[in-house]
Amino acid sequence: MMIAPAPSTVPHVCHDLKSFLPAQRESLLRGLAGQLQASTRAAGQNLGHLEETLLRGGHELFRQMLEKAAQVKAAAAAPFCPHCQSQLRRLTQGHGTTIQARWGNIRVERARGYCQRCKKWRFPADALLGLPEQGTQSPGVQEIAALVVSKMPAPEAEPVVERLTGVTISAGTLARAARVQGQRAQEKRQHLDGQMSTPQGRHQQDRDLQLQLPLDPFTLVIELDAWNIRERDEHWGQSAALRAAGQEPAPLALGLRRHLLPLEPTRADRRRAARDPEPGHRQ
Repeated sequence: MMIAPAPSTVPHVCHDLKSFLPAQRESLLRGLAGQLQASTRAAGQNLGHLEETLLRGGHELFRQMLEKAAQVKAAAAAPFCPHCQSQLRRLTQGHGTTIQARWGNIRVERARGYCQRCKKWRFPADALLGLPEQGTQSPGVQEIAALVVSKMPAPEAEPVVERLTGVTISAGTLARAARVQGQRAQEKRQHLDGQMSTPQGRHQQDRDLQLQLPLDPFTLVIELDAWNIRERDEHWGQSAALRAAGQEPAPLALGLRRHLLPLEPTRADRRRAARDPEPGHRQ
């Protein structure tokens, strides 16, 4: 039986702009302005200190605004299962959760319902807010964790994240969030592979890729790297004459490339040059 897709949100409800502003916005802004004033009067501080003041001093202002906006978004979630789109039963309101966001923890109240098809309790607002099933990290924190942990171990990434964003995220949280993102990437890859196994899926993928292509003309450059490929040596352009003389022009041996063509790095040279560049090597 086909199930029609459910709307992701309930009918739009107009909210006054003031409902998104912090209750103590005047005192927060004055406090932030006072920090900026003190920084401008300090002889040893420059623009970087002003940036740091805004980055760290504005956290509470942004946190309160984010909390209000997230609550409005959560209240607009439709009572449908985010997985099978079935209507949820036994709905109850007021189930709070603490979300770790870019500017600190926020508190959001949302509804919970039971999906008879999945046999599970669901929070439709969590899917609408982009929260993982296992964890309470915001999409922004998930992205930060995935990026930094892909470049360095989580214990080393913790102070880097705090220095760049001003938010303290433990190494364990970074590792869990990055693992969740990795699992989601694997699931998406499996989903795309499944689509490509059917004619309809391949057609849809081709259509999606064509829509992503730039409208302006472009040049497609394909670079090939292989072993024993003929290169411009002293016999270049003389293949016909060599064959007429009974000689077969052989590819330039890999071991001779270093001596005959010092400006053309070999495959091993490229790896070494990436670590320890030397004069005469093109990268």
